[in-house]
Amino acid sequence: MFDKWFREDIENILSEKDRIVILAESANYDFLKGLMSNDYKLFDVSNEIDELEVKYYIEKDYQNEKVVIFSTMEKDKLTFIREYCETCGCIDISKFEQYIKTMLFNKLELNIDLPNNEIIIAAKESVTKEREYWEQLVKNGSDMLFSIGNEVLPFLHNPQKFCKERDQDVYEQFSIKLNKWLERDYLKQPPETLAKEVANKILCSTLTEKADEKYTSIYDNWTDSKQYEESLRKYCHEDTAKYDVENIWDVNISHPFDHIDEKWLLNIAISINYSRKDKVIIEKIKSRSKDIIGSKWKNGLWLAIVDILEFDINSTTNISSLETAIEFYTTSFYKLDSAIRMVYSEYLNNENIIKPLQEYYENILIQFLDKWFANFADYKENQTGTLKNIIEENEKVAIIVGDGLSYEVVQNIIAKSADDIKVENSYKLAGIPSETENNMSLIYNDKGTIEPIHKMREKYLSEQFDKDISFIQLDEVSYKSIESDILVCSFKDIDSIAEKLQQKGLKFFEEIEDFITDKISLLLKNGFTKVVVTSDHGFVLTGLLTESDKIKVDFKGIISKSERYIRTESPQQINDNFIEIEQIHNNYNYLYFSKNNKPFSTVGQYGYAHGGLSPQELIIPFTTFSTDDSITEKLDVTINNKDELKNVVGENFIIKIKGAAGDGSLWTNERKVKILFNENCKKYNESNIITINPNVVDKQEYSFDGKHELDITLIDANSKAIIDRAKIIKSTDRDLGGLM
Repeated sequence: MFDKWFREDIENILSEKDRIVILAESANYDFLKGLMSNDYKLFDVSNEIDELEVKYYIEKDYQNEKVVIFSTMEKDKLTFIREYCETCGCIDISKFEQYIKTMLFNKLELNIDLPNNEIIIAAKESVTKEREYWEQLVKNGSDMLFSIGNEVLPFLHNPQKFCKERDQDVYEQFSIKLNKWLERDYLKQPPETLAKEVANKILCSTLTEKADEKYTSIYDNWTDSKQYEESLRKYCHEDTAKYDVENIWDVNISHPFDHIDEKWLLNIAISINYSRKDKVIIEKIKSRSKDIIGSKWKNGLWLAIVDILEFDINSTTNISSLETAIEFYTTSFYKLDSAIRMVYSEYLNNENIIKPLQEYYENILIQFLDKWFANFADYKENQTGTLKNIIEENEKVAIIVGDGLSYEVVQNIIAKSADDIKVENSYKLAGIPSETENNMSLIYNDKGTIEPIHKMREKYLSEQFDKDISFIQLDEVSYKSIESDILVCSFKDIDSIAEKLQQKGLKFFEEIEDFITDKISLLLKNGFTKVVVTSDHGFVLTGLLTESDKIKVDFKGIISKSERYIRTESPQQINDNFIEIEQIHNNYNYLYFSKNNKPFSTVGQYGYAHGGLSPQELIIPFTTFSTDDSITEKLDVTINNKDELKNVVGENFIIKIKGAAGDGSLWTNERKVKILFNENCKKYNESNIITINPNVVDKQEYSFDGKHELDITLIDANSKAIIDRAKIIKSTDRDLGGLM
């Protein structure tokens, strides 16, 4: 607040006079000048020669302008500018602490009892602060001079900047107090060195369950700050040797260290059969996965590890049919797939961690696949004609057709969806082989015909209906693009990214899940009562792979080998490790599959694949998201002058919004809405919130603002759901102002 008081003092004098002299000690000179407004010409005086020169320039060049003169000379020793002090105005701050006390009493009626140097520091620190700052100082004394909790994070984030932005006396006092906070004698150090020691003290507090609360509270604030997140990560990775402990399981669950997480995971992996029975370890990682702070690091990883450790390795014994095998996958095993995918995405390059976890996963998978393939003779795809069936059963629906969007990925999307979205979670069985050309054809075409060109698939589907069907890429979905009754949204990112990057692309999957979740919400809020999500096929991940893991075959004749299946012209001699299916495709008559998740030896990259017969590839999502039926009925609102808006004469136009009669209930008594303005499918403006009442027409006037055609969307102000739309077109006729 001192800056405000000081400027007010100056303004009071300069409101009546053109000259003011400020007397200040050299120690506080730069600080006071830094508080000055740029509206005035400033002069400095430190000796008699300066006086003479300043007097000359003021009288010559600034006769009718307001001037501020700073002087380190005492008033009695001034000669040439003494008259300005007497006839215009003078503020004497040569005894700075007394000036501060006087201002504090005059402005806030407060008396402060601090040493002189601390009073000056307090004034310098009060810049931009409010009355509460001084009240706390008066009440609590110098303990409140610096709030370590508020100041330490900006200091740690950029020590040099923090130091430069403060008066040196202020920074020195801050440094003294920070040393005391570190429970040591004052040690003068460069800002970066002091910051490292402070960070070390705070971060070391997370290496034990019994740390001092004054350090852990700073750490909690640090982890909760987006602004200072970067510096926290920098200190964590700067010198990890400082943050090693003898017993890693003694470390606090809220710790921020990747290397500790890695040691935890390595400890679990190399003795996994022991770890899954160790209640202390399981409770530790469960607590970290649920901890508000701990869960921010390696987000979701520890939930995945819990799923791996707690999976019942004997649960496959109850599978006795294909139906129970499918149920087992869709209720239980998909969680194991999702967990191992997350571990792969984080630690694929760390063989010490991945190898034992992968072996553990594969041992369980082998048991499951034995049951799956033992009953595979009963398998029948029901993917054919998926889109036609959805469109026949719904008047207004959006359909997201993913490429490689697996059942387990969609379960994560369900978990991320808002609580007010209703979910019907089901599945379909994909066609064989589970590859894009084959399965996309089945989804779009109810005749079972293979069509390699996507536009032709869309054309065929459109020709089956009189309904308005629109096709769009999912990333193009916006307010403007969802006016059709039936919207088919293609999404190929997963298959595209994974086929290019293989398992390196797994790091993008969480962003993809978030993206699809947001698009589902947007579609439901904007006119569609249902959003159905399905896919052409799923995928398998091979993890770490050696040459001996690849399946080598010696098939005869004309063959076409893919990573997950082989086509042949003639039948082959096979053993029980393979499945043969007769299927005509071009010049080929037979398909061969392996009864495991290992790839055939082929040219190219390995890691992500599809086309085989595993449940991960064949059990595909068929999930319906809809608005909750329990949502309360709202007042019906419409745009009441759509025809007028299509031919507007002049620059301004009026939008008339009408509320229906309502049913007399509290819920239909009013409705808050907003108008979104779009030009060429891009939103450029929106209205304030408008309250609409029953049986009332509300008129809102706007301008074209140089535009000629606009689309407007009326949305609910709370839910953002679309209520109505209209087009506004500026007429080419001249506005004759009522003369005709």
